Amino acid sequence: MRDSLCLKGLMYILIIGLVFVPSASFSQQPETRYFSETDHTVRGQFLQFFNDHGGLDILGPPVSEETMEDGVRVQYFQNTRLEWHPENPRPYRIQPGLLGDLVGEFQPPIPATEIPATHLLDERYYSQTGHTLKHGFLAFFDYYGGLDIFGYPISEMITEPDGRVTQWFQRAQLEWLPDHAGGQVQLAPLGERFLEGKYPDLSSTAGATPTSPGEATVQAFGVEPDAPSAPHIMDFTRLEALKVTASIQNAVTGGPNPGQQ
Repeated sequence: MRDSLCLKGLMYILIIGLVFVPSASFSQQPETRYFSETDHTVRGQFLQFFNDHGGLDILGPPVSEETMEDGVRVQYFQNTRLEWHPENPRPYRIQPGLLGDLVGEFQPPIPATEIPATHLLDERYYSQTGHTLKHGFLAFFDYYGGLDIFGYPISEMITEPDGRVTQWFQRAQLEWLPDHAGGQVQLAPLGERFLEGKYPDLSSTAGATPTSPGEATVQAFGVEPDAPSAPHIMDFTRLEALKVTASIQNAVTGGPNPGQQ
């Protein structure tokens, strides 16, 4: 009798649990998202990466549709360029581009005498590039994805003429502009700047409605079943050039010198 009651109770719990399990259709993220502020759409795995890695706060809005560059499918965002690498293991098929390596300010490694102690909590040394990461920049770096999003530092902190403190990474540039509230760390809009410099005629097509590629176009690009999407393609083939600058958001202390705010 007792076993029968226990069995009935268990079945009742299971039924209740099934009733309140959310439908899978409600838990799935949308496969496309349109950004009215820039008139561009993000799709598939590019959108999944965008959603999983800070979205607008970190990557910024899209500033292009998907396109092909040197055999690689890419999409530009305000602060970065995302790239599709199907040859990588699945978690690493979407990668931020190495825009910092392309246009950043490389500095020589710091002298051995300036390498910080390993036990310091607000300062870290990367032997791979010979540079340190400190204070608010380090906190921002760790919180928003670390090496996977920013890559290794390729410079120390730099005090710009306008008072900004900046630092270059393989994939990004961080900056801090002091103000009465302590300032905040943010990403520089490298994706937008790089896009404008690489394709100076792009402004002539800004706001144009992208065209949907036909089946032959999709096949020519080699779209795999798990590729980012079958995208709307922007024609960049007749454009060329290169120029860049930078500028981008959490309070940071330290600046180029420890103890200085």
